[in-house]
Amino acid sequence: ALDRALRRQADLLAALEQAQQRAAAEARAVAAAAEALRAAAEAQDKAAGLAAAERTVFLDRLGDSGFADQAEYLQARKQIEQRPLWRQALEEHARHSSAAADRSRRAQAAAQGIAEPDLVALAGAEAQAAAQHEAALAQQAAAAGRIRQQQHWVQRLEALEGDLAAMDARYGVLGELSDVANGKNPLRLTLQRFVLGALFDDVSAAATQRLRAMSRGRYALQRAQAPQDKRTAAGLDLEVFDEYTGKSRPVATLSGGESFLASLALALGLADVVQSYAGGIHLETIFIDEGFGTLDPEALDEALKVLLELQGAGRLVGVISHVPELRERIDARLEIRVADQGWSDTECPARPCNRGWSDTECPARPCNRGSYARFVIG
Repeated sequence: ALDRALRRQADLLAALEQAQQRAAAEARAVAAAAEALRAAAEAQDKAAGLAAAERTVFLDRLGDSGFADQAEYLQARKQIEQRPLWRQALEEHARHSSAAADRSRRAQAAAQGIAEPDLVALAGAEAQAAAQHEAALAQQAAAAGRIRQQQHWVQRLEALEGDLAAMDARYGVLGELSDVANGKNPLRLTLQRFVLGALFDDVSAAATQRLRAMSRGRYALQRAQAPQDKRTAAGLDLEVFDEYTGKSRPVATLSGGESFLASLALALGLADVVQSYAGGIHLETIFIDEGFGTLDPEALDEALKVLLELQGAGRLVGVISHVPELRERIDARLEIRVADQGWSDTECPARPCNRGWSDTECPARPCNRGSYARFVIG
């Protein structure tokens, strides 16, 4: 804004100066023409005056000389040598008159088409430009103040950047270690997941032994080395190697029954790894809840074969399922049958009452402990 105001002021001042120069030049031309015209008029008047004076003197001299009038004088004057002088005087007068008339014409021609400048308008424009100049100076002062403040901020920022660079240089190693430990690396693998991945490899290796037996040698579990989804952390993704295709694929591509076998293999492998790492701790009991209904007969046979091997190794395996084939193959079982009444007095497992109530005092009568099912030990 200051630059535009200054350029506008410079343009107005230049226009004013040019107008003033033109006005001065035209005024000088008009003055010169008027002076020439005045000089010519004065010369003419002077010449007329001189002629009248000369005529008066001439007439007086005629009278003094004894001539009655000019005719008599002219008649008397016969000297030829006087005529060139008179002619020379007349020619000189004619030249002066012609020069004066020429200067008068040139001055009048030069004065035509010249307009007098509007000094009032120019003065108003100058005042407006001066006001704009003052406003621009005020804006410049305010901008200079802001610039000084911003320069102070820039200096402060540069100082802080220097301090930050020193701190970065000081803590660069720790920062890099922190980034590596927190998974800020191309693999998005944290230190915790790296350690868990090493343990997970042991679990997947132990689970693969079970899964190969249940899948008749087709599947093997392994930890995915490349991240499957770049939006999430990597290192603990599981994939299955298919011997039929010779390729690895995500476990999500397994069918329902195959997924159950893989989950069962992982559970058994985890139990084996925990038992081997714990040192002296034995996991002798394992419960499996449902999932057998998704298996075909062959897969069910393989799964039961693995579970029977665990039982033969001294572990207690509990299976929770509604599949009839399992009920036929498992002799020791706890069967739940749906009933519309609660416990009978002889069936109630809380008798004698573990709260000390008699049959007539029990607040739970009619029995509310088994209104949905009745347990039968098979």
